[in-house]
Amino acid sequence: MNRKNKKAYKKYKTRKWKQFRLNYLRANPLCKNFDECKQFATEVHHIQAIESEHDALFYDENNLQGLCKSCHSRKTAKENGGFGNYSKVKYDKIK
Repeated sequence: MNRKNKKAYKKYKTRKWKQFRLNYLRANPLCKNFDECKQFATEVHHIQAIESEHDALFYDENNLQGLCKSCHSRKTAKENGGFGNYSKVKYDKIK
């Protein structure tokens, strides 16, 4: 998610998101990568990044996946350019 959009980021702090997240994790308790990591999902990851506070994908279950903390950190770092990786967005602009 683009953290520059503070209004979109604030949605993660709302009661609605927290309840939605909890229900999603109850329905999807295993990490998407369970065969590899053998962990329970603790994070709800947006597959396609949320671009604004009005993004219809925010609560779209087809745009979500449950991940354990480790898998979520690794995936987010890869997508956002952490741990020495190129950000997909920054890399696309270079091309």
